Amino acid sequence: EILMNIKVELVNIENFDSDGVSFWLDNIKYLEYESDPNGDNWIDINENGIFDDEDQGTEGNGIYDYNEFYQDYGLDQCPDMYEDGQNGCLCLYPFNNCDDHNTNYNPNGTEGNNQFDEGEYYDDFGSDGCSDEYETGTWEEETGVGICSDVLLNLGQDPNQDNQNLDPALDDFLDTNENGIFDDEEVGTEGNGIYDVGETFLDFGLDGLSEDILGYADEDGTENNGIYDFYDLNGDGIQQANEQFGETYFDYGIDGLKNADETGYNGEGTEKNGKWDNGEPYNDCGIDRICDDDISDDFNVDPNGDFWLDCGSDHICPSDVDYIAADQNGTEDNSICDPAFCSNENILNEYDCISSGNEWYEAEYSEGNNVWNQGEFYNDYGTDQLKDENELFVLDKKIMVSNTDTTYYDYVNKEVLYYPNALNQEDDFFKLWISSIEEVEEGILNIEISYINSIPITGIEFKLNHDIYSVNVFDWNEQTRNVAKV
Repeated sequence: EILMNIKVELVNIENFDSDGVSFWLDNIKYLEYESDPNGDNWIDINENGIFDDEDQGTEGNGIYDYNEFYQDYGLDQCPDMYEDGQNGCLCLYPFNNCDDHNTNYNPNGTEGNNQFDEGEYYDDFGSDGCSDEYETGTWEEETGVGICSDVLLNLGQDPNQDNQNLDPALDDFLDTNENGIFDDEEVGTEGNGIYDVGETFLDFGLDGLSEDILGYADEDGTENNGIYDFYDLNGDGIQQANEQFGETYFDYGIDGLKNADETGYNGEGTEKNGKWDNGEPYNDCGIDRICDDDISDDFNVDPNGDFWLDCGSDHICPSDVDYIAADQNGTEDNSICDPAFCSNENILNEYDCISSGNEWYEAEYSEGNNVWNQGEFYNDYGTDQLKDENELFVLDKKIMVSNTDTTYYDYVNKEVLYYPNALNQEDDFFKLWISSIEEVEEGILNIEISYINSIPITGIEFKLNHDIYSVNVFDWNEQTRNVAKV
């Protein structure tokens, strides 16, 4: 039978020493068809249509076998991003061309995400989580975090010593009109940019250099006169905002102390520091600050609520508001995805369990538990994870076939005088040869490939080859292929 036709364009034939070119086939290989190359198909020995212990084979046996491909999406067989919130799925396996716009799934939501988001309301109580009225004045030994009481104590101001206080003396300059200059109506002497009586200064005079350095005092009498001197531009004796130049002084305010040296200073305090700190209570309502408004800002990475969290058969986790205590049956936090079961281990179904007065415990949710659970999707291809039609290619069971003899095409007379056909392949079960070479248009040949097989085959490969020409150039031998395109 004819397998295929190959178009070949001849180029540079004017450089060829002969009047033709030889073609042949080599590297011929084939795959013999096998219904089950790996021998892993289920054999129903007792022909009851059910996989039993005495049966053989894991492919097509109707049950999940360890190492078979499965999708750990839970009973809804749906990835979270396509869950509809009603135990359904908005897209089906293999999840191609799915609409990724799912209002139920929102991993970027800020409401209910159990973390503080910038913009949410919070109580600036500090990392101990309580205001001064509930502070006990004691601290956790390991963490150093203050301990809070459940009842009002009113032990005084800041018993846990966590209030931030950057200006205990309350003498910092307050730039009320925000012009960056200390004006008459503004208050605060620390950091106001001018000297205030009481602030420490270096009485070196207006030249700013000590007599100890120069060996003489300032001639204008400003050095060591016990008075703060400055260049009084308007001569009124009062330093103005534009009269900054004078003796060096320390702008710590009239108490002469910088904030860090003032009694009660606490730069590391987390209470009343104007930002949220870990441990402070907050309303997890999202950045819109509105709780239970709509789902647009709700954090939701599991719309169907089927992700395994090892919360036990009651499905109530410690972080849930209705949580009371751990499951008495030992299913909570045991690192096992527990199936449904009866308190009487001899009873296997829910109806008999309940009707006999026992308690039936539901199975834990199974998505993401890293094991296959009944109801989850799997490919019943056997433990090799390959369908029968793919097993041959992985096993590399290619069978070699002998190369064909050469077929010489005379491009001057545009003919082939002799076709060797499958001359070298008498002992091969699959034979492949050049059955025809014809010129279909100027310089273009059609090479017909034929085959015959005595066994069923499922795939072949081969290489069409040709000879090369040789031409003399300055006594050097140059070899180049004379077929440029196939």
